[in-house]
Amino acid sequence: MALDQTSFAAGLKTLYPSEAIKSLIYKRNPLLALIPKDESFYGDSSKEPVIIGTPQNRSASFSGANTINTSSVIKAFLVTRVQNYSMAAIANETLLASESDKGAFLKAAKFEIDNALMALTRSVATQLYRNGTGTVARLSASATVSSASTMVQLATPSDIVNLEIGMPVAFSSTDGGAARATSGAFIVSVDRAAGSFLCAATASGSAAALNTLVTSPAASDYVYAAAGDRNAVISGLKAWLPGSAVTSTTFFNVDRTADKTRLAGITYDGSASSIEEALIDGAGLVAREGGATDHAFMSYEDYRKLVKALGSKVQYVDINVSEAEVNVGFSGISINGANGVIKVVPDQNCPAGSAFLLQIDTWKLKSLGEVVRLFDGDGLNMIRDASSDALSIRCFSYANLSCRAPGWNAVVTLP
Repeated sequence: MALDQTSFAAGLKTLYPSEAIKSLIYKRNPLLALIPKDESFYGDSSKEPVIIGTPQNRSASFSGANTINTSSVIKAFLVTRVQNYSMAAIANETLLASESDKGAFLKAAKFEIDNALMALTRSVATQLYRNGTGTVARLSASATVSSASTMVQLATPSDIVNLEIGMPVAFSSTDGGAARATSGAFIVSVDRAAGSFLCAATASGSAAALNTLVTSPAASDYVYAAAGDRNAVISGLKAWLPGSAVTSTTFFNVDRTADKTRLAGITYDGSASSIEEALIDGAGLVAREGGATDHAFMSYEDYRKLVKALGSKVQYVDINVSEAEVNVGFSGISINGANGVIKVVPDQNCPAGSAFLLQIDTWKLKSLGEVVRLFDGDGLNMIRDASSDALSIRCFSYANLSCRAPGWNAVVTLP
């Protein structure tokens, strides 16, 4: 019997039940795994009220209290969903060649689908930390853009983890600004140790100078993992926690300048301190505002520095995902904060140089269904590809991040 769409769909349902996909996408993505989820993001938007002021009808005298007429001050963020997609294509010839061995085809298909799910997962997990503009890296101030053989250097080498061979990239002079015109720029070579890359006009082409592919690229340009990501991705931690740098531009319908701390979180520059002191001082500022930091997320580079700085004082801790059907755990270290123990967790998606001090229960990753899922709205997991001799599997995400108390969270600049 031929491996038709119906039997293949049944096979995929066996390979990819909800808990299997969650285990796959949560693995090695601690923030994505640990942040609370709300999978019922229906309607056009989700209202997230934040109290920034209580009634001030108070005085040591009754008449004074009775004269004042104020009420609670509440702002409401109207959080909207963003879309994100990833595709996997299975050649029709592979399908036909596997008719007599369904298991062999499913094994080959699983490899490609797992990678498509992982590409989408990495996009979501990376953007959870960032500011919603869609940029994932920045070129070094001394980057060479006029040579086909000189690797293009990133300002932060560890951001190379966000770039992949075959990835179409776009460039902008500003974070979130219009992408420079391009005839096509695809990454064809990466040096992950140095944090640099080369591009070509096609995903399988020969390396070319960046300025022959992109109109007027420049050192210090920002990098989009896809031109369509510009200002269209999840508004991550840096979007919710710009602190004193916040402007009067509305964010999910709220002007946050009325109370920059309670509406835009805390920022603390700990670059002149030791890394442990920076975390403790940042947590102290959160405690002053009434919050209780219980998790801190940082890059592996910064985590190594912390472990070395703590030396014999280091205390390791195991951290497990709370969802019963998912068996994923992480290792971290614990430090004593102003309002309790802080679990410090390394995450490959976290930008180097910053630590995010969170009261984790103030956050929700809201999505329409699972955060990352396979398309099966018509009962089929695969469709005919309109432009090639292949069948396509679509992965998608309709989600965004929400916070009920930004002022109980902080971003700390690390030494």
